[in-house]
Amino acid sequence: MKLLIVDDERHVLRGLSRMIDCWEQDWIVETAEDGEEALRRLSAEHFDVVLTDVRMPGMNGAELLTRVAAEHPHMIRIALSGQPSGHGGKDMVIDVAKPMHRFLAKPCPADELRSTLTKACLLQSVLEHPRLHSFVTRISSLPSTQSLYNELLDEIESPRGTVGRVAEIISRDPGMTAKVLQLANSAAVGVRAPVTSPRQAVSLLGMHAVRKLVFSHEFRHAAQAVTESGQKKSSDDRDFNVDALMDHSLKVGLMARAIAHAESDDDGAYNEAFTAGLLHDIGKMVLMEAASEEFERARQLAEQRGIPLWEAEREVFGASHDTLGAHLLALWGLPQPIVDAVAAHHGEIAGEGFSPAAAVAVANLALHAEDVPARDSRLRGQLQKQGLYDRFESWRRAGLLNLSKA
Repeated sequence: MKLLIVDDERHVLRGLSRMIDCWEQDWIVETAEDGEEALRRLSAEHFDVVLTDVRMPGMNGAELLTRVAAEHPHMIRIALSGQPSGHGGKDMVIDVAKPMHRFLAKPCPADELRSTLTKACLLQSVLEHPRLHSFVTRISSLPSTQSLYNELLDEIESPRGTVGRVAEIISRDPGMTAKVLQLANSAAVGVRAPVTSPRQAVSLLGMHAVRKLVFSHEFRHAAQAVTESGQKKSSDDRDFNVDALMDHSLKVGLMARAIAHAESDDDGAYNEAFTAGLLHDIGKMVLMEAASEEFERARQLAEQRGIPLWEAEREVFGASHDTLGAHLLALWGLPQPIVDAVAAHHGEIAGEGFSPAAAVAVANLALHAEDVPARDSRLRGQLQKQGLYDRFESWRRAGLLNLSKA
């Protein structure tokens, strides 16, 4: 993997280069001292990742990453900067939100930089499909419905608008939730603990930053991509009902949270279960966006052979939506329990005993069919191994009861 580091301070370039040279991974590191030099290097050579300071004279980091996203969309883009106080840090991360995949603080701890670059490598390795690779590395937001965006806009502009109400609207939308969690977990916000819920994210970002994000081109574009009827027009003119997918995602989140309540007294587990349930199918949204014709072929293949969609996706794309969604969320810096639950929502649950991942897997399958354990041997085996199989029916009832009250 080849990395280009861009910073106007030579001692920073030397320090980061020496740090990465000490690692066992096979990274080739090159440097540039400003945006113009970086663009010249990128035009002349192939790089996989660009890591740039945000505050540089001349072309700043946000402008550079915007150019990189447009001209070299295959690249992973990481922003790096110090932490100004007050609105400054939050405004800075909003400004660079569209072209970046991840925001890191200066000075960046070695383990955090190493983890981020490792996740970039993993995502690159998953994306074997050329068009999928180009789209996923270019993507900065996920589809949202225009009606929900308008509702959020009204609340933001209302003199009686509240953080709680704004968070409640965002929590019904996987795309908006992923974006505010990406920003709230970025180094510029300065939080010490992982942010796992839309309510936490909106509270930390504040109404000023959220308002700026809502009015950004990125949020408007994501909403305009979906019509009022919830139909998303794809590149080959097929229609996909994003509303139905979002409705399913919200129900999985609510049901997973109800299961977590039945099994745990930990508020963190409730938040992780809900958020992971809400985001569990974002990989499917990416496939619909990036390669709609191939996605339709995968759906037909699953139907013809009577196999799960994720198996058909692996045949068509070389990766399934659960794996793709998890890697994308990991690159965006979302907390690991959420990433793990998204990766495992078809039953590949790691560890033993109850976890948010188990809650999401059970909720997802319970909402797909009445007789889920008999239909999915992989999840049945996982639940039996962890001593949780006998609780499946009580979990399903608790989740469905919660949905009926929602």
